[in-house]
Amino acid sequence: MGTLERRTNGTAEAAGGTGGATGAAASPATGAATSPGTGTGPGVSAVAGDGVCEKSAFLTPALRAELLASYPDVRPDLVADDLICHLAAHDDGDHFAILYDHLPGPDAGALWTRWSDDVPRVILLRPDCPARSPEDRIPCGHFTAHPGPHSWQTPTQA
Repeated sequence: MGTLERRTNGTAEAAGGTGGATGAAASPATGAATSPGTGTGPGVSAVAGDGVCEKSAFLTPALRAELLASYPDVRPDLVADDLICHLAAHDDGDHFAILYDHLPGPDAGALWTRWSDDVPRVILLRPDCPARSPEDRIPCGHFTAHPGPHSWQTPTQA
């Protein structure tokens, strides 16, 4: 069975999984511009402009049941089953995908999952990354303290 790990400000409220994304103020290795609370975490090497990772996985029935039991207000029809890593392309480290991004309120964040071995095993409640692109103020589509560059710095792959 999976592990429920609630993170609201970068610290675990209830954790049973391993590790998590932690941020740094800047990443000399990637050259990615970051803002406070976001940046490159350990174990993920990515360079702005490389494209999106797109490593895929499937939500297991057990983890889906755990999510619905832990978050009874979640609409089951809006929970993602086919998962794709949303981070910048990387060869190592954890992969992250959004499970549910319809939580009420502007500061609610989203439910994410993390995997490294093709099977997601954890549910993460993560606040949205507060960074915005400098030119047109587009919000980053990742969570606070995500590894790698912001979503607007990563071109999508065709």
